[in-house]
Amino acid sequence: MNKMDAVSAGGMADFELLSLYKTDNNLEALALLFSRYQTLILSRIRRFGFSTADTEDLLQECMIGLYGAINAFEPQKSSFQTFSRLCIDRMLISVLRKKNKASAIPENELIEYEDESDVLSNINNDPQLILERLDNFEELVQKVRSVLSKLEFSVLVRVFNGMSYREISEDLGIPQKSVNNAVQRIRKKFSKF
Repeated sequence: MNKMDAVSAGGMADFELLSLYKTDNNLEALALLFSRYQTLILSRIRRFGFSTADTEDLLQECMIGLYGAINAFEPQKSSFQTFSRLCIDRMLISVLRKKNKASAIPENELIEYEDESDVLSNINNDPQLILERLDNFEELVQKVRSVLSKLEFSVLVRVFNGMSYREISEDLGIPQKSVNNAVQRIRKKFSKF
């Protein structure tokens, strides 16, 4: 069985899929990781007590956190499952903080979602759908990468994962001031982008 057959069959360990994606930019390996970790993401969303109506949006947010985990993962520090759960939890904590700030909006100005059953029925493990979504996501990531320097992109991934400037500074081995400067440059570039 060659590598592509093993990826398609799902018979590879996480570290092998990570390596295949990072070295060969194999989107099937990335899609399989997303598919494998969708159950973990959904369980973390439930654990944080979010409503069913929030699931689709939160799944997208957590996929961004998972993508950041895939790009930032260093095998010598922890297992990928532990690291990805940490990144997903940080993303959910970030969403909770934003939600708490937004709770000051008067209730009569909120728009209610009417059919909660549609949200979960749209979430599926169809590999073709995952690859189509992944293509769009990859295109966006490539555009962002083309605009940002390597350091700025590394900082952005960690910010999306809910890391503080101090944590980013320690993780990348750079001063907090450099992290802050990178974030300011990212904001300027995004406002033009």
